[in-house]
Amino acid sequence: MMNGFIPDYLDYYNMLEQHQRAQLFFAAIRLDIFSYLNEWTDAHGAALQSGYDENALKHCLLALSALDLIEKERDAYRNTPAAKKYLTKESPHYLGETLLFRESMTSLADMDALVTGAKKGEAKYDFAKLAEVTVPEMYATGRVSLFLSEMDRIFPNRDDSVNILDLGGGSGVLAMEFAKQFPHSSAVIFEHPDVTPVSRKILREHGAPDRVRVVEGDFNTDALGGPYDLMIASGILDFSTNGLSDFILKISEALLKNGYLLLIGQFADDPGQSSRRTISWLSGYLNGLPLPPSGEDVRRALQNAGLSKLREVKAGRFHGQIYQKEEVRDGQFAKRSD
Repeated sequence: MMNGFIPDYLDYYNMLEQHQRAQLFFAAIRLDIFSYLNEWTDAHGAALQSGYDENALKHCLLALSALDLIEKERDAYRNTPAAKKYLTKESPHYLGETLLFRESMTSLADMDALVTGAKKGEAKYDFAKLAEVTVPEMYATGRVSLFLSEMDRIFPNRDDSVNILDLGGGSGVLAMEFAKQFPHSSAVIFEHPDVTPVSRKILREHGAPDRVRVVEGDFNTDALGGPYDLMIASGILDFSTNGLSDFILKISEALLKNGYLLLIGQFADDPGQSSRRTISWLSGYLNGLPLPPSGEDVRRALQNAGLSKLREVKAGRFHGQIYQKEEVRDGQFAKRSD
């Protein structure tokens, strides 16, 4: 590069390298290579453990170390602390299956055929499988601990009788952990019939209290029950079919006066703008899923439903907002006086 000039084509080659790095990473997870590297091991030792070709494995280990995904000392390799924690199957924080499923779910391998019309899109995701594989992710990424910390701020007395609804709750982990932390609470996980068998299985395996129950239904058409002290709505606004304003009003009406809504998700002010969310959900959009509502549309619908924002909660990739239902005076929502 002469005189500090950076060629304008470099970004394209950088993307090629990023693609190759991602291919290496996901192949290593599929091969479960990290599970053989909790102690210093050379290619020969790893090949004996795995049954893989030693020469090919030697090149893979060298490449993984070049990306700092594993450590290298002479001819021996070992997991980094992060790889040992998140990428080995015996770890309780193993994210490999979650990452592989998300990679498959958001893959753009069929983009050419969908754009040319050679293949017809099918707007369907395996949300039952998603609920199952994201359980370790909920704990490993701090989502559960942050949620419980925020719940202690909202409900400082753990002996209170609190009634909550996890709308489209998937795994039911948040409702379950809430019920464990608040022993006099009751929790409902409202899910589609395709997902509820997985929800019930997860609750059984994790020792959920009897005060946690799963209700089957369609949140667009069925009554939500209640009234609730708290409702959790994670990633569901994209799937409201009866209009955003009516759907959020339905949520508000299921809340007690001064009840709380934890809304999980990110909403861009311009849904057509490129963002991490737009890219990660592009495969869904190409298959017919609707674009998410804009941030302005969500704010307006929440305001019209009498839901006032208290604060944001963030931890890594987790983004949420906590809202509180306003009091109704003379048939109108009024700001709280406290």
